[in-house]
Amino acid sequence: MSFINYSMKTKEIYLVAHNCDSFDRLFLINAIKNYSEQIDYKHIKFIDTLNLCKILLPNIKSYSLKNMTKHFNIIPGEHRAMSDTIALRELYHKLVKCLAEKINMNTDYILQSPSIVYDYIY
Repeated sequence: MSFINYSMKTKEIYLVAHNCDSFDRLFLINAIKNYSEQIDYKHIKFIDTLNLCKILLPNIKSYSLKNMTKHFNIIPGEHRAMSDTIALRELYHKLVKCLAEKINMNTDYILQSPSIVYDYIY
């Protein structure tokens, strides 16, 4: 689980995904259960960029990852894990910048405090 930066001091783990309400969420939780004894999956919180897009950009016709990368002029993923992950990271950063402007906070601070984004969505 090298993609998770986990600290015993911090109980919450925030994972960012696009449209993670079904398969992706179950897949990641099962992977964590099966491969990591030190991470309690009950502390995982998902930040769904699809939901964040809907809140911040309510007049977009399609919130697919492909369409959102086009909207923000991000090189789209090729529906492969690594390229989609890179596109998702860039999309998340753009969305956090929009959120920061909306709530008048520092973008870097929000990027380092994912609970702000999580609480904003949910």
